[in-house]
Amino acid sequence: RTPSREDGMAARAALASVTVYGPPTSRVCKVLWALGEANIPCTRVETPIPQLKQDRSYLALNPKGTVPTAVFDLRTGAGPGTALVLNESNTIVSYIAHKYGAGTALYPASPERLATAWQWLEWAESSVQPTLSPVWVGLMRGDGFPSGKGHALEVTLGADGKPQRVNGVEVVRALKVWEALEKHLGAGERAYVLGADFSLADVTAGIHANRLFHIPAEKLGHDPAGMFPSVHAWYRRLCERPGFQAYVIPQGSG
Repeated sequence: RTPSREDGMAARAALASVTVYGPPTSRVCKVLWALGEANIPCTRVETPIPQLKQDRSYLALNPKGTVPTAVFDLRTGAGPGTALVLNESNTIVSYIAHKYGAGTALYPASPERLATAWQWLEWAESSVQPTLSPVWVGLMRGDGFPSGKGHALEVTLGADGKPQRVNGVEVVRALKVWEALEKHLGAGERAYVLGADFSLADVTAGIHANRLFHIPAEKLGHDPAGMFPSVHAWYRRLCERPGFQAYVIPQGSG
């Protein structure tokens, strides 16, 4: 049967605690936002990534040494809880939506809508992130990419003085990726990626939209809000959500 709102409420009642490991990277903030949407508080461990990679207790939880790692301590009657440990951000977001957002728009009810949601989660992770992140890190942090690993910032200016390439990525390429979402949102006059309601399909793209629209137009050499009006209108709707305000917007400025 399709999980109901009551199932989601019961799941929250059976959850003893959630611990999220990692400093506020884009992927960590994605998980925090999803927890906020599901009204689940969490404990944060913001140990820097290099230290986590040397921490045996952390590597026992996540042998990859990556962030985020989320530990869900589940109550099992009166006895000790059972911990579920997850460490891929889109997987964690999907689990939160399915388990604790059951019966709401957060988790798509049909296999078709769920497949469409995953399509956009993967698009944002595999198409947007690799092109936007080097540009955002370069322009907003003044750092090479990957950030914090000693790489020198690389910026190539065009004849007009605008950045053409940042950290090996052409700026126009990083922007062109967003045309797909612009067409998708605009064609159906969709308020959110799946239609009228916010869902997990909005989360990963929303994280990167926050970075895109935080880059000043004069620094980027382009005006994303003008180029992608449907994406910008969708982003403004995301900015009204408390979880987005708490965990995502503050990270856009670098």
